[in-house]
Amino acid sequence: MNKYLCGILKFIWCYIRTIKIAKHETNFFLIVLTFFCIKKVSSQNIEIEGNILDKENIPIEYASVIAYKLPDSLLLGHATTNEAGKFKLIISANKIKKGATSLLKVDSYGFMPFSKELILDKDTNIGTVVLEDIGQLEEVVIRSEKKQVTIEGTEKSIDPSKNLLSQNGSAIEVLSQVPGVWINRDGELILNGKKGVTVMINGQPQILNTEGLNAVLRSIDAQSVKNILVNTLPSAKNDATGAAGTIDIKIQEKQSNGIDSNVSLATHFRNETNLLGSWNMRVKQNKWYIGTSIGFSNTSRLLDVDNIFWYRNNGLETDADIIQNQGFRNKNFNSTIKYEVNDKNVIGLLVNGFDNKTENPVVTTTHIRPINSEVFHFADSISITDSQNKERLKSISSGLFWKHDAENGNSLYLSTDYSVYNKSFDVEAQTSLSLYDTPQNILRDDVVNFSIPYDVSIFSSKLDYSIPLKEQHLLELGVKYSNTENNSRREFSFSSSPEISESSFDYNEDIFSVFTNYSGQKNFDKNITTVNYQLGLRLEHTNPDFNFSDSNLVTMSDYTRLFPSANLSLVFKSNNALTFGYNRRIQRPLYNELSPFVYYLSDYISREGNATLIPEDIHNFLVSYTFNKGKGNIELNYSHTLDKITQMPFQNAEDFSVILQNVNIQKRQNFSATGIFQNKINHWWKITNTISGVFDRYYQDDFEGSSLDMNKLSVSCNVVNNFSISKDLKAQITGLYLSPFIDGLYETSDYFMMSVGLKKSFLKDKLNLNLELQDIFNTYKDDVNVNFNSLQSRFIQKIDTRIFKISLTYNFKSGTKINKASEKQSNESEKSRVN
Repeated sequence: MNKYLCGILKFIWCYIRTIKIAKHETNFFLIVLTFFCIKKVSSQNIEIEGNILDKENIPIEYASVIAYKLPDSLLLGHATTNEAGKFKLIISANKIKKGATSLLKVDSYGFMPFSKELILDKDTNIGTVVLEDIGQLEEVVIRSEKKQVTIEGTEKSIDPSKNLLSQNGSAIEVLSQVPGVWINRDGELILNGKKGVTVMINGQPQILNTEGLNAVLRSIDAQSVKNILVNTLPSAKNDATGAAGTIDIKIQEKQSNGIDSNVSLATHFRNETNLLGSWNMRVKQNKWYIGTSIGFSNTSRLLDVDNIFWYRNNGLETDADIIQNQGFRNKNFNSTIKYEVNDKNVIGLLVNGFDNKTENPVVTTTHIRPINSEVFHFADSISITDSQNKERLKSISSGLFWKHDAENGNSLYLSTDYSVYNKSFDVEAQTSLSLYDTPQNILRDDVVNFSIPYDVSIFSSKLDYSIPLKEQHLLELGVKYSNTENNSRREFSFSSSPEISESSFDYNEDIFSVFTNYSGQKNFDKNITTVNYQLGLRLEHTNPDFNFSDSNLVTMSDYTRLFPSANLSLVFKSNNALTFGYNRRIQRPLYNELSPFVYYLSDYISREGNATLIPEDIHNFLVSYTFNKGKGNIELNYSHTLDKITQMPFQNAEDFSVILQNVNIQKRQNFSATGIFQNKINHWWKITNTISGVFDRYYQDDFEGSSLDMNKLSVSCNVVNNFSISKDLKAQITGLYLSPFIDGLYETSDYFMMSVGLKKSFLKDKLNLNLELQDIFNTYKDDVNVNFNSLQSRFIQKIDTRIFKISLTYNFKSGTKINKASEKQSNESEKSRVN
């Protein structure tokens, strides 16, 4: 409670301070104040709202709702249903006279269209509309025609239920099947060839390092994921963090009264047998909603790494063979409680946590071989490091929120979140050095012990306010404050010396932000039927502060930056759409990247943090074209990044060891073209193809005494074949190819992987059996090369990616059908007010 109180006081203090800064640097707040003074001028407009469900009372999201004037069929307005199946369509008073007749049409893929004539003399609530399935064709339900990828403007919605390989495991498996997303060897998310993806869960950003983020994703059961929202050009409403864009994981909720529950048990066969299990329950009773999930996993993987370094024109070679047998144990829970106080107010509580344990025994055998004895007077020797690495990451997070929908359509959302992460990291490594020809003659034998625990706490609070204006226009305003405290320590000792070296690093960061975002839609009875546009501006003031016990590091100064965003979308009569967009983003260093501790990976390889890192400054440009009724999309992106954070290898001239450290380089340029093509070959075979081309360039005038200019053109292709063999039997075959690409100095060779999945349903879809064989031909491996100045290296890593997965899920469902006549409708969300 004291932490919450301190956070609120900091919120007020930072709010006053930032206003003073903003007055000095920009007229941003004058713009916000001007927007607040805008009065609602749509009092004479006519609003039509309703709720769209299927025959099982499940809300239908992204259903199209269109109003036409009769008898000339003039387009009056268009809306799309939100995740609750609700919509609000606003018809401008200057388009039609009161008392006129209109035709309302509702359409969604896989369902029979619905139409109804309305007399437009007042605001109308049509109640609940239940759409009927189109029917069956040769025992294949046509309802499955709903697309895996739905595209609207700069945002793509991915339905994981349409991908069989997304349903075995956790949210990591779900994300690995998202078009345009790739997870590299270090567990980092890559979106359209770019790192720096901001992952959100139900709109809440997860600002964590790669390890922490993977632990969070492993705590989310794949069966509980409703859909994935990918936005390569987020608006000013979103936090500015994230160079590549945002990925928002939406968790399922029950909209009608009753209980939904499922139990899932899975096993993965690789080098060892892995076990995963989960239980999900969603209860809706009138004004109350409770959603809970509990899960566990016990998994492992085997890594075989060969890492070779050559120094000073091949004068010395170190060849390290590394064997790791990693074991992961995870326990997790998630819970959401909502209460509808009345038609206008909803309050809620979110609680989740996990306990992730990792045991990672590593054996590293390094051959140190002088190639040119005239350059290196060094004995041909061998070093063996046997280390036991134990990690444990625990987290507990909680949040409160309140949503208010006023009678005039205005909406207010207030939330407060607090998260705590505790990690312990202990390593005991025994290293021996001997002559290569006589390994029994030990030259040096030592035991290294080090521990690097850390505690991270994150407090955030935000207030968003939405004002619907004339004829489907929306003004959004918001303010947010966040505080992060990261306290890390290191204890280090050698067996040859009884003295224990201790150091600490404390990092504190306050971020205060305000934003305004204006979006709207104009309808025309021409070749271009609809124009959607968005303009936004976000201001973020960051106050970083850190302290390192071993030296007097210079703290980064406060900085304030503006982040504009804009996009324009043209919708044609053919339903094709052309979108243009721009935004500015920031990528701040992760907390572990700033911590200046040294992590010893072996006797000759270590990783070190860098407290002098500064944030990246990114400018993104986008052109997107959607065609074939939303089944096809081509997206062109250009990203210009200044002060790019990139990992670089540095050679220690004294002992020839290599230190891996992140540094800022001058700039990075990234051009990408991504095409998504969803095609139906026949009634039982559908294909989703994702083809990408990326040109990457890293540039630095002076790096280690030389100019750095690395560039590469790469292509990738992901093909997903879905087969409906019968009503209750489905199959999937996927193939992925990635050509050679670069990441800073590192160039990775190409690879190919193919996987197959099978799903069999029993008891009217209550019981589902999923089978999957990942990487059938065991072809996936990393082959990475570095060739810069006097340092050359090759890194080959093989992970046991050929995995056979079996999962069994049983779904429990109970509930009552909704009474159409008595069902009350709540006010629409922001997305339905403006399409």
